Amino acid sequence: VGEVGIDIERVREVTAVEFLHTVRDEAYDLVVLALVGGGVQAMLHGLAALDLPRRPVVVTGYVGVVYEKLADGLLLRHGADVVLANSAHDAERFRAVYEGVGADASAVTEAALPFLGGAPYRPEEGRDTVVFAAQPSVPASRADRTYLLRRLVEHARLHPRREVLLKLRS
Repeated sequence: VGEVGIDIERVREVTAVEFLHTVRDEAYDLVVLALVGGGVQAMLHGLAALDLPRRPVVVTGYVGVVYEKLADGLLLRHGADVVLANSAHDAERFRAVYEGVGADASAVTEAALPFLGGAPYRPEEGRDTVVFAAQPSVPASRADRTYLLRRLVEHARLHPRREVLLKLRS
């Protein structure tokens, strides 16, 4: 938080009710909901229930790669004023989900991942490590996990100068 100019001394953990009361009492212009889909939906409902004369602009999205439960996560975020997509590809996918269920897709906004700083990718000598970080349900089956492991081994053999890492969940 210090990187974006927020005083760490002002950061505190609050309950959902405390958060909603603070939004009501402080009359914020903008609220960023950096939560899982269910949390975003709960806060959107809570904000609507406040029946504020002037509701803050609500921004949400995904940080990182969106690879599973796309429709569920997006539908839980519907109602936010801005739904950030990390790339043009993600923005297209997000709009397709909303339009596929007859929902307004105008909130979808393309933005770069915040930690990339906006610079385009440029290959650099010495940046030749390939990392796959396994997730709880990806790959889902033993056959898929075996396939992925074989592909990583094959990639390592084809590119002996690269370091190939499989990061397991702890």
